[in-house]
This record gives sequence, structure tokens and C-alpha cells, in this order.
Amino acid sequence: MSIRSWTIVLAAALAWMAAGGGAGPALAQKEPTTLLVLTRNQPRSLDPAKGSDNPTRKVFVGVYEPLIDHKPGTADIPNLEGVLAKAWKLSDDQQTYTFNLRENVPFHDGSTLSADDVKVSLDRMRQIKLGHSWVLDPVKEIRVIDPMTVQVVLTRPYPPFLLGLPLLNIVSAKAVKAHEKDGDLAQAWFNIQEAGTGPYRLSEFRVGQQIVLDRFEGYWRGWREKRIDRVVLKLVAESATQRIMMDGGQGDWADTILPGDFREMEKKKEFHATKEPTWGIFWLMMNTNKAPLDNVKVRRALRYAYPYAPMLNDVMLGRGAAARGYLPPGFYTHDDSPPEKMDLNMARQLLTEAGLPKGGFELTLAYTNIWDFQRQSSEMFAANLRQLGIELKIQGPPWATMMDLFTNASRRPHLAFYSADADTADPDSTLYKTFHSKSTHWSNYGFGNPEVDGLLERARYETNREERVKLYKRVQGLLQELSPGINTLVATSNHLLRSNVKGYVFHPPYGYGAINYYSLWKE
Repeated sequence: MSIRSWTIVLAAALAWMAAGGGAGPALAQKEPTTLLVLTRNQPRSLDPAKGSDNPTRKVFVGVYEPLIDHKPGTADIPNLEGVLAKAWKLSDDQQTYTFNLRENVPFHDGSTLSADDVKVSLDRMRQIKLGHSWVLDPVKEIRVIDPMTVQVVLTRPYPPFLLGLPLLNIVSAKAVKAHEKDGDLAQAWFNIQEAGTGPYRLSEFRVGQQIVLDRFEGYWRGWREKRIDRVVLKLVAESATQRIMMDGGQGDWADTILPGDFREMEKKKEFHATKEPTWGIFWLMMNTNKAPLDNVKVRRALRYAYPYAPMLNDVMLGRGAAARGYLPPGFYTHDDSPPEKMDLNMARQLLTEAGLPKGGFELTLAYTNIWDFQRQSSEMFAANLRQLGIELKIQGPPWATMMDLFTNASRRPHLAFYSADADTADPDSTLYKTFHSKSTHWSNYGFGNPEVDGLLERARYETNREERVKLYKRVQGLLQELSPGINTLVATSNHLLRSNVKGYVFHPPYGYGAINYYSLWKE
């Protein structure tokens, strides 16, 4: 960054502080039990039936809870433990799960957890069909057996069902009924309010500024003497501003520090920088319904034109790993494909086979404006494409606009840069939502293929582990051939924490998007 750019950023940061946005004197006097989070984005909605991205995860981890969850630092079925459910069992035919609920769990609205809350929450997700509702695709019905017992009946056995339940947060049925208007299932209310059982309750939601979560005194687990009483999620979109504020003692956790800044800041004793491997693949997803990317040979050519090694080594400075195929490494179904490599000669050959030997066309690419590494690597990509006679028009809108581009087929550019994380340790949680033609998840960029659809549907319900592996490897092989996206790299966690923040444990399902505030304290 040039001296002039740094001067502009520093002036902006100082002006922000002077205006009272967490001003120096106020922050210096803040209570030690406040965790100040500098975050790049705000949620578009606080509704757990809709939200499934990193901004919402930062809120949900504080205010909501699921029936079951993974023990901290784990992601497999043996390490699932009860949260709002104290026990559960599966029927002999593997189609009915019975959950016994925890008694005397209060919601933030004053009601007490019962089977009705679970039924209303899950049925509501099934009706809205957004967010993590894909977890409930195999569900036939939700039954209330008695006030503290609920059954989830599946249409057929679904092996990864339990792994998806930590994604489904339970809301107060009382709140849904009280705030429903014109049959909207209280969506308008839940967009800006919450009614959960979590350790923190929503105190403030100022769009474009901050979200404040305060300790819920009646939390059923109780509170340790060492704890975080307040979480302030301060919107600070610019990574350079986040660095200045962390350096100046104006933040406890920053979520958008650039690789070069990480390298410098992790050397300082007042910070702890994380670098754990995540399930997140940064995709440059291609619009397979928009010419010329409706031609598979053109898509494969673009894969060979991407600067994989320069991005990983020169832009990310090693903060990441080379992508190998269409699943993150470590999944038991991973096909261990060789790492992607740039080969402009192969790209030319494929363009020639596509009838475009000299390129001669223009593509549009969108990346999230706060991610400078996406801009830098996209510019490298554009330089490679120019050698092939292809012009790349790059745009960097904010995250909210990107989400609209993902979900609005008529507005999708040729390429979009984003991370589609696996939600669970099962391949169904990433391959189905991202590549099945009927997926309503935001990460589906319009790709659809009947053979891929059929294999994904067979694989998600297959109960034989070996057969399941074969099916998912066939899916990955087909995706390699069809090339719906460019898998640029596998992300690592990028939390920059002040060193007096204790209790952090990397939790694979949270990836680089959230931290469990309840486990933290400050010294």
C-alpha cells in the first residue's frame, strides 16, 4: 500500500474514532468484560431460518442454540453432545429421531423451552426454505409426543442427519405467534430481532454501525466469574482500518486482516493470530448459463488460466493451501485430485477446440470489495486472460450486493469470487447445496446437471459407507470434467485476537467466521 493510501486510511480511522465510533477515550475506559469485535460485514437478516453466512454466524453463536452440537474443537458424530436436547435416540428403521428436551430452559422473551418451540422452529425453516433448510430435506414430519419430547420423522434413512442439527437454531414459538403478520411466519420481526436461549441477548442493532449482545442473566448453563459480559460487533469494513484500530487498542478481535499485515502483527506479543485449516474453499464460480461460459471447454480453459501459485505464495503469503478437487482436504470422501496448475498453452488449446482460438470476448467478475486478496488475484487472472485475447471486467461491490448477485439469476456476472464452506464434516453439506440444480442455498450459482443431481441424491441417502465414498468420488470426477468453478485455494482461519483474550478453541464448523463468546474471558 502506498504512503498516500496509508495516509488516507489513517485519516479515516482517526475521523471514525473522533466521531464517537468507539472513540479512544471511551474504549480505554470500557469494561474488561466487553469483547469488541471489528467485523467486515453485517447480517442481512437475523432470522435463523434465513441466515447461513459468516456475518449471521457471529450473532447466532451468541443468541441462539440448537438441539445438539459438537464438543468444542470437534466435528464428528461421536463428539456430538446435547444442548437443548439432553438425550436422543434413533429408531431401528433409522427413520425416527426422538429428542428429550432439557427442562427449565428460558428464552429471552420469558417463555420456557418445550417441544412446541422445536416443532415451530423446524417447521418454519421447512416452509421458508432458505438458509440451512437443506438439512431438513429428508424430513417427513415433526411430532410433539409430550411437552418435553419431540420426534423428527424422516422419509428414509439419512446418515448425516445428526451432523446437520447443530446448524438449526431453535426460536421461541411464542415470539413467532406474537409477531407473525399476514402469514409471514414473523420473518419481518426476526430480520431485526431475536428470540433465542443463548448466553447473550440482542441489545442493539444499528444497521451500518454495530450490533451489541449483552449477557443473558437467566442463561441455563450459568456463568463463570471469568466471562465476557458484552459483545460489540463493530462494522469496520476496511482491513487497513481494522489493523490501525487493533494496533491502537481499539479492538479485541479483527476478522479482516490482510496476509501481509498478519505477518507483521503475529510477531507482536500483544496479539494472537490463528492459522488453522478450515473447510472453506475460495471459489471463482462460473455462470454456466451465460455465454461463452455455457461451453465447458471455455470453462476448462479458464481453469488453466488462473494464477494458483502466485495467489497462494505472493498474495496470500502462504495463508491457505492449494485446492485439490471439489471438497476440502480431510473429508473421508475426498478424491485427492492433483492440485490445480496454471497452463496457458493448455488454455489456448481448449479455446481453439471451443472455436475461439483468439479469445475475442469480454467477461465480468465480481468480488467482495473488502477482500483485497480477491482483487489482487483477479487482476493477475485478468493479465493471464489478456494473453489469450480475453478481457476481464472486474467489479468489487459490498457483501450485501454480492449476495443479491448470487441469488438473482438475471444479475449474475460471468464469474463470482466467494467462499462456499462445508457446514458439516459430511460432503452432503457442501456438494448438494452448491451444485445440485434444485438447491436454494445462496452458494448455488445456477449450475445444474442431471447426472450430478442423480448421484448427489443417491449419495446423501446411501447407508453403506464404501458405496457412499464411490458415489461422491464419481460426483467429484464429473465436476472436474464439467468445471462449474475454479477452486482457487483452501482457506485457513484468520482471527487476530488480542493476547489477553483467553479461552479460544478453533471449532471446525465455525471455520473463520465465528468464535464461541461464552467460552472466552479476558485477563
